[in-house]
Amino acid sequence: MATAEEKAAAKAAKEAEAAAAKAAKEAEKAAAKAAKEAAEGDGTQVTIKFRDHTGQVTARVFSEEQHGKDFKSLADEFRKKHAARIVA
Repeated sequence: MATAEEKAAAKAAKEAEAAAAKAAKEAEKAAAKAAKEAAEGDGTQVTIKFRDHTGQVTARVFSEEQHGKDFKSLADEFRKKHAARIVA
């Protein structure tokens, strides 16, 4: 039978897992909101702010001039691939 300490540890682990899942969901929502706002710009470019591998905030610009007519789909693909690193 599990001791009180084991039960408390299991409960804490479960709560931490739930909190992490909630944070990931909120980050995904924020990224989607930022994507929508960026897409509503002037229509010729999309700028995505994200944290690079060192944790520094940087930006990537997808434009029709550089990436062709499908630049918005490329930006959406980038956003999905790096959703955890997007800065709102």
